[in-house]
Amino acid sequence: MAKKIFISIVTVAFVVGGVVALSAYEAYVINVTAHVENALRVHSDAYDFGTVFPQESFTGDGTYTFEVGTSDSFCATTQTRVLNIDYKIIRKPKPINPADHEYCYLYRNDVPKPTDYYSRCYPTMCAGLSAHPILPNPNDIGFDSFTDPETVFATGKLHKKVTLSDPLPDNKTDVWELDLHVPCFLGQCAQEWTHQGYELDPTQEGQTFGCDYWVEVTNIY
Repeated sequence: MAKKIFISIVTVAFVVGGVVALSAYEAYVINVTAHVENALRVHSDAYDFGTVFPQESFTGDGTYTFEVGTSDSFCATTQTRVLNIDYKIIRKPKPINPADHEYCYLYRNDVPKPTDYYSRCYPTMCAGLSAHPILPNPNDIGFDSFTDPETVFATGKLHKKVTLSDPLPDNKTDVWELDLHVPCFLGQCAQEWTHQGYELDPTQEGQTFGCDYWVEVTNIY
Protein backbone atom coordinates (compact mmCIF):
# COMPACT_ATOMS: atom_id res chain seq x y z
CA MET A 1 0.00 0.00 0.00
CA ALA A 2 2.81 2.38 0.84
CA LYS A 3 4.42 1.69 -2.50
CA LYS A 4 1.27 2.65 -4.43
CA ILE A 5 0.96 5.94 -2.60
CA PHE A 6 4.56 6.78 -3.40
CA ILE A 7 4.07 6.10 -7.11
CA SER A 8 0.91 8.25 -7.25
CA ILE A 9 2.68 11.21 -5.70
CA VAL A 10 5.58 10.92 -8.12
CA THR A 11 3.19 10.70 -11.08
CA VAL A 12 1.27 13.85 -10.09
CA ALA A 13 4.52 15.74 -9.57
CA PHE A 14 5.68 14.71 -13.00
CA VAL A 15 2.47 15.81 -14.73
CA VAL A 16 2.48 19.24 -13.06
CA GLY A 17 6.13 19.69 -13.92
CA GLY A 18 5.38 18.78 -17.49
CA VAL A 19 2.69 21.50 -17.79
CA VAL A 20 5.08 24.13 -16.47
CA ALA A 21 7.84 23.03 -18.83
CA LEU A 22 5.49 23.02 -21.81
CA SER A 23 4.08 26.50 -21.11
CA ALA A 24 7.55 27.99 -21.29
CA TYR A 25 7.58 27.36 -25.05
CA GLU A 26 4.63 29.72 -25.62
CA ALA A 27 4.50 33.28 -24.28
CA TYR A 28 2.71 36.50 -25.12
CA VAL A 29 3.65 40.10 -24.26
CA ILE A 30 1.07 42.84 -23.84
CA ASN A 31 2.81 46.21 -23.88
CA VAL A 32 1.29 48.92 -21.70
CA THR A 33 2.62 52.49 -21.67
CA ALA A 34 1.20 55.85 -20.69
CA HIS A 35 2.71 59.31 -20.99
CA VAL A 36 1.81 61.09 -17.76
CA GLU A 37 1.85 64.88 -17.45
CA ASN A 38 0.03 67.46 -15.37
CA ALA A 39 -3.20 68.83 -16.80
CA LEU A 40 -2.71 72.29 -15.28
CA ARG A 41 -0.01 74.91 -15.27
CA VAL A 42 -0.07 77.64 -12.63
CA HIS A 43 1.82 80.91 -13.05
CA SER A 44 2.27 82.82 -9.83
CA ASP A 45 4.72 84.75 -7.74
CA ALA A 46 5.23 84.46 -4.00
CA TYR A 47 3.51 87.52 -2.58
CA ASP A 48 5.06 89.22 0.40
CA PHE A 49 2.90 92.05 1.72
CA GLY A 50 5.67 93.14 4.08
CA THR A 51 4.67 94.93 7.28
CA VAL A 52 0.91 95.45 7.50
CA PHE A 53 -1.37 96.74 10.22
CA PRO A 54 -4.69 95.51 11.66
CA GLN A 55 -7.74 96.26 9.51
CA GLU A 56 -5.71 97.38 6.48
CA SER A 57 -6.97 96.19 3.09
CA PHE A 58 -5.04 95.37 -0.07
CA THR A 59 -7.58 94.86 -2.80
CA GLY A 60 -8.90 95.70 -6.23
CA ASP A 61 -5.86 97.07 -8.05
CA GLY A 62 -4.86 93.93 -9.95
CA THR A 63 -1.42 93.76 -8.36
CA TYR A 64 -1.78 90.33 -6.80
CA THR A 65 -2.91 87.90 -9.48
CA PHE A 66 -2.14 84.37 -10.61
CA GLU A 67 -3.04 82.31 -13.68
CA VAL A 68 -4.47 78.81 -13.82
CA GLY A 69 -4.28 77.32 -17.30
CA THR A 70 -4.11 74.08 -19.21
CA SER A 71 -0.75 72.41 -19.76
CA ASP A 72 0.89 72.18 -23.18
CA SER A 73 0.02 68.49 -23.37
CA PHE A 74 -3.66 69.17 -22.66
CA CYS A 75 -3.70 71.93 -25.30
CA ALA A 76 -2.01 69.80 -27.97
CA THR A 77 -4.07 69.51 -31.15
CA THR A 78 -3.64 65.75 -31.12
CA GLN A 79 -5.21 65.48 -27.68
CA THR A 80 -9.02 65.43 -28.05
CA ARG A 81 -10.00 62.69 -25.61
CA VAL A 82 -10.61 65.04 -22.67
CA LEU A 83 -11.69 68.67 -23.05
CA ASN A 84 -12.54 69.91 -19.54
CA ILE A 85 -10.67 70.43 -16.28
CA ASP A 86 -12.47 71.22 -13.03
CA TYR A 87 -10.32 72.54 -10.20
CA LYS A 88 -10.54 74.22 -6.83
CA ILE A 89 -8.45 76.76 -4.94
CA ILE A 90 -8.15 76.20 -1.21
CA ARG A 91 -6.30 77.94 1.61
CA LYS A 92 -3.90 75.94 3.76
CA PRO A 93 -1.53 76.80 6.62
CA LYS A 94 1.90 77.83 5.39
CA PRO A 95 4.94 75.80 6.52
CA ILE A 96 8.26 77.51 7.17
CA ASN A 97 9.90 74.59 5.36
CA PRO A 98 7.79 73.38 2.39
CA ALA A 99 8.50 69.79 3.44
CA ASP A 100 6.29 70.36 6.50
CA HIS A 101 3.09 71.23 4.63
CA GLU A 102 1.38 67.97 5.63
CA TYR A 103 2.36 68.48 9.28
CA CYS A 104 1.02 72.04 9.35
CA TYR A 105 -2.25 70.96 7.77
CA LEU A 106 -2.68 67.91 9.99
CA TYR A 107 -2.41 69.85 13.25
CA ARG A 108 -3.99 73.12 12.10
CA ASN A 109 -7.05 72.80 14.34
CA ASP A 110 -5.40 71.32 17.42
CA VAL A 111 -5.89 73.24 20.69
CA PRO A 112 -3.34 73.44 22.10
CA LYS A 113 -0.96 73.00 19.18
CA PRO A 114 2.03 70.61 19.37
CA THR A 115 4.95 72.32 21.10
CA ASP A 116 6.96 72.53 17.87
CA TYR A 117 4.08 73.68 15.65
CA TYR A 118 5.05 77.35 15.40
CA SER A 119 8.70 76.49 14.87
CA ARG A 120 7.58 74.65 11.71
CA CYS A 121 4.47 76.56 10.64
CA TYR A 122 3.57 80.24 10.34
CA PRO A 123 0.62 81.59 12.32
CA THR A 124 -2.20 81.53 9.81
CA MET A 125 -3.69 84.50 8.00
CA CYS A 126 -5.82 82.39 5.64
CA ALA A 127 -9.16 83.78 6.79
CA GLY A 128 -8.12 87.30 5.74
CA LEU A 129 -7.48 86.30 2.12
CA SER A 130 -9.91 86.15 -0.77
CA ALA A 131 -9.79 84.92 -4.37
CA HIS A 132 -11.97 86.12 -7.26
CA PRO A 133 -11.76 85.64 -11.04
CA ILE A 134 -10.63 88.72 -12.95
CA LEU A 135 -13.15 88.12 -15.75
CA PRO A 136 -16.75 87.15 -14.94
CA ASN A 137 -17.35 83.50 -15.72
CA PRO A 138 -20.29 81.43 -14.46
CA ASN A 139 -17.94 78.46 -14.12
CA ASP A 140 -15.51 80.32 -11.84
CA ILE A 141 -16.70 81.07 -8.31
CA GLY A 142 -14.43 82.79 -5.81
CA PHE A 143 -14.52 83.33 -2.07
CA ASP A 144 -14.42 86.40 0.17
CA SER A 145 -12.16 87.27 3.05
CA PHE A 146 -13.30 86.30 6.54
CA THR A 147 -14.75 82.99 5.43
CA ASP A 148 -13.86 79.61 6.90
CA PRO A 149 -10.91 78.05 5.04
CA GLU A 150 -12.13 74.63 6.18
CA THR A 151 -15.39 74.83 4.21
CA VAL A 152 -15.06 77.71 1.71
CA PHE A 153 -12.96 77.47 -1.46
CA ALA A 154 -12.98 78.71 -5.05
CA THR A 155 -13.92 76.55 -8.02
CA GLY A 156 -12.97 76.95 -11.66
CA LYS A 157 -13.35 75.21 -15.01
CA LEU A 158 -11.17 75.23 -18.11
CA HIS A 159 -12.44 74.12 -21.52
CA LYS A 160 -10.68 73.24 -24.73
CA LYS A 161 -12.78 73.95 -27.83
CA VAL A 162 -11.98 71.57 -30.70
CA THR A 163 -14.99 71.98 -33.01
CA LEU A 164 -16.98 74.98 -34.19
CA SER A 165 -20.18 73.23 -33.12
CA ASP A 166 -19.00 73.12 -29.52
CA PRO A 167 -21.36 75.55 -27.67
CA LEU A 168 -18.81 76.32 -24.95
CA PRO A 169 -16.23 79.07 -25.50
CA ASP A 170 -12.55 78.23 -25.61
CA ASN A 171 -11.21 78.87 -22.11
CA LYS A 172 -7.68 77.60 -21.49
CA THR A 173 -6.64 80.18 -18.88
CA ASP A 174 -8.28 81.74 -15.82
CA VAL A 175 -6.81 84.74 -14.03
CA TRP A 176 -7.50 85.09 -10.31
CA GLU A 177 -6.94 88.02 -8.01
CA LEU A 178 -6.16 87.63 -4.33
CA ASP A 179 -6.91 90.30 -1.75
CA LEU A 180 -5.76 90.67 1.83
CA HIS A 181 -7.90 92.15 4.58
CA VAL A 182 -5.76 92.19 7.71
CA PRO A 183 -7.56 90.96 10.84
CA CYS A 184 -7.17 92.76 14.15
CA PHE A 185 -5.92 91.23 17.40
CA LEU A 186 -8.53 90.02 19.83
CA GLY A 187 -9.44 92.75 22.29
CA GLN A 188 -7.78 95.46 20.17
CA CYS A 189 -10.27 95.89 17.29
CA ALA A 190 -11.79 99.20 16.23
CA GLN A 191 -15.49 99.80 16.77
CA GLU A 192 -16.30 99.25 13.08
CA TRP A 193 -14.91 95.71 13.18
CA THR A 194 -17.66 93.30 12.04
CA HIS A 195 -15.83 90.00 11.58
CA GLN A 196 -16.16 88.52 15.04
CA GLY A 197 -14.48 85.14 15.36
CA TYR A 198 -11.66 85.95 12.93
CA GLU A 199 -9.49 87.99 15.30
CA LEU A 200 -5.81 87.11 15.69
CA ASP A 201 -4.19 85.84 18.87
CA PRO A 202 -2.66 88.91 20.60
CA THR A 203 0.27 86.83 21.84
CA GLN A 204 1.37 86.55 18.18
CA GLU A 205 1.61 90.30 17.62
CA GLY A 206 4.77 91.23 15.70
CA GLN A 207 5.15 87.78 14.10
CA THR A 208 5.09 86.92 10.40
CA PHE A 209 1.83 85.28 9.31
CA GLY A 210 1.36 83.14 6.22
CA CYS A 211 -1.03 81.13 4.07
CA ASP A 212 -0.72 79.00 0.93
CA TYR A 213 -3.21 78.78 -1.93
CA TRP A 214 -3.47 75.26 -3.30
CA VAL A 215 -4.83 74.64 -6.81
CA GLU A 216 -6.13 71.09 -7.03
CA VAL A 217 -7.69 69.27 -10.02
CA THR A 218 -11.05 67.72 -9.10
CA ASN A 219 -12.13 66.26 -12.45
CA ILE A 220 -10.89 65.78 -16.02
CA TYR A 221 -13.37 64.79 -18.72
